[in-house]
Amino acid sequence: MVSGYQVPVEKKVLITIWTMVNQEPYRTIGDRFGMNRGTAHQCVMEVVRAIRNHLYDKFIVWPATVEACTNNAETFLNNYAFPGVVRLRMGPTYQSSRPQMTETVT
Repeated sequence: MVSGYQVPVEKKVLITIWTMVNQEPYRTIGDRFGMNRGTAHQCVMEVVRAIRNHLYDKFIVWPATVEACTNNAETFLNNYAFPGVVRLRMGPTYQSSRPQMTETVT
């Protein structure tokens, strides 16, 4: 098993992407990537924290004024019948396939 501090960044990102697009428990994800569930969870948390600390403010922009919030809420209520919504983020849906195993476990 690999400790969280020795996991390469590329693998941490892959684990995070896999976790986000699949509904598997950390135990299964850890087994899939050759680590325990705690290390898998730590990898995901590190990547999510890095995204939050370095990218969040660049890509997620909230309405700047109370008036903008009110206008957005009225638009969503009138157009979609969703009360109290001030922001909606729409994006692509990702599908993933099972990673190819390069080693056979005996």
